[in-house]
Amino acid sequence: MEITPAQAVLGDRLDLRVGDETVRLDIPPGTETGAQFAMRGKGRQHQRGRGDLVITVRVKMPRRLSREQKRLWEELKKQGG
Repeated sequence: MEITPAQAVLGDRLDLRVGDETVRLDIPPGTETGAQFAMRGKGRQHQRGRGDLVITVRVKMPRRLSREQKRLWEELKKQGG
């Protein structure tokens, strides 16, 4: 699943539709591309019960920035962020 740089840095709470149910994923602050989150018993149904759902996140970096967005990123860069 893709998340924004702001979601990666600040964290977020997402409601995801999985099959016929909605599950809540808490993304902690500082999450990086490739981070995986396992949700016990929320995966596919098997003969022995439900498996675990594993979600891998990727931080989607913007390709184009508005002037204001570029200014904000430059300000973060100056502050060491």
